[in-house]
Formats: sequence, structure tokens, C-alpha cells
Amino acid sequence: MAVADIRVHLEELQGIADAHGGNRATGTTGFDASVEYVASRLVAAGYEVTRQPFTISQQASVNLLVERPGAIGDDVIMAGAHLDSVLAGPGINDNGSGVATLLVLAQRLAELPVPQRTIRFAFWGAEEGGPFGSAVYVDALPPAEREQIGTYLNFDMVGSLNFIRFVYDEPFAADGSDAITTLFADYFEDAGMAWEPIDLTGHADHGAFTSAGIPTGGLFGGGGEPKTDAQADAFGGSAGALADPCSDDACDTIANLSDVALDQLSDAAAHAIATLAELP
Repeated sequence: MAVADIRVHLEELQGIADAHGGNRATGTTGFDASVEYVASRLVAAGYEVTRQPFTISQQASVNLLVERPGAIGDDVIMAGAHLDSVLAGPGINDNGSGVATLLVLAQRLAELPVPQRTIRFAFWGAEEGGPFGSAVYVDALPPAEREQIGTYLNFDMVGSLNFIRFVYDEPFAADGSDAITTLFADYFEDAGMAWEPIDLTGHADHGAFTSAGIPTGGLFGGGGEPKTDAQADAFGGSAGALADPCSDDACDTIANLSDVALDQLSDAAAHAIATLAELP
């Protein structure tokens, strides 16, 4: 995918944070403005946006969902990213990068032929301190609708400045998750790029799906972990420095991004979604 298209949305999210006290956290006007921006772009692309409002600790939040119906109507592939930031900063890598990536993918998908499987995009509220939004969504699903979801893919911090190509690989993930890890791994290996498994122990928006028995996977560019010498050899960048030096900080701005990471991880995301949905 074109990094320039992703950056258009990231610049908008930065502008929203700048205009609303420097952040886009749940319960703030910055989050509300972020919701309206993403919803407006999805509507402009031809989607019908579903809003799922909820309240956490007396703070109002909302999940946004859209889908491109597939030829097999009751077989769903989901991809999600959290829309909120921490209070400390604008959250442009965490997780504007995931949101902008999925927003561009949704826009592109609207112009392509009908996929075999329905593709549903979710932009979660209240991940920070939670995750809450994704759990609200899964908990509210009727059993029949839950069974229709064959895969959930999560994308978080995919533009980390000192990035690592982390692929979700969790021992206690639901049956079928290993195949998703292999899908990402094969993509990177075929492209001659190193990757590394990571076990997030369900502590992100995929966790509720795992608990519901839904196969999960995802990509992560790294956060507050210092990059090891071996990782610097494999991925480039600086050994000893954090994967994201501005993780959960005020400096997580538009300057806190790697275009290389955005390019490589967004392409991997597009490949996985297209493959799983059997796009023609």
C-alpha cells in the first residue's frame, strides 16, 4: 500500500490531537473527533457505519464497524485496530498507525470485486487501560454471529520507529491461529524479510476473540521493548533503543513513525486479509 495514503490519515489524527489538548483518549473531545473523522471517511468510501456505544468507568466510548459483504455471506474475516490514544499524547503510532492502515485498506476494498468471505473492519474504543471496546463487542455477539467469524486480525503500532516485524504467536490462542501465524511468516519469508513471533498473552484487542474460541493473529511493530543486538542484526535499527521510543508518551507524534515499517507491515496486512477473504 502507498505510505502516502496512510500518512494522509495520520496527519488528520495529529491535527485532531493538536486541536483537542494533545491527545485522543477515550472520554475526551479528541477521541470524539477521531471517531467522526474515521466514520466520515468510511461513509465517503460507500460504507454503512455501525456505531456500538458503551460506557467504561463513567466515560462514554464507541466502536465503529463496517463490512464489505462477501459471496459467502455467513463467513466473516475481521480486522481491527484501536482508535483511542493514552492521555499523555496523540497516539499516532499507538495506534493511529493501525487505524490509518485499516482505513486505507477499507477504502481500497470498496473499489475491488466482491470477496468470497465478508470482510468486517473494527475501530475499537477504550483499548488503553483495557482492552474494553473489543470485549464489549464480542460479549454482545449472539452465538450464531460469533460462530460466523472465522478469523480476527489485530494491527497495533505498525509504524514503530525502531521497528521489529512481530507476528502474533500465542500458545493458548484458539485452534486455527497457528495457520494465521504461518500466513504472515510465509509472506515475510517469501519477501526475504525477517520476522519474530510474539506472545502478547491475549493482552490486546484480540484477547476477547481468543476467549471466544475464534482464531486470531496480527502484527505489531514493537513498543517499549529494547531492541536486542540480534534483532538489530535481523531488522536494522538501533540495538538497546526501544522499538518505539515514544510509547505512551507525548512525543508519539507524526514524527514518531517509520515509513519502512508502515510500508512493509501494511502490505503484509493487505496480503493476509486478501488471502483469507479469497479476494479475486
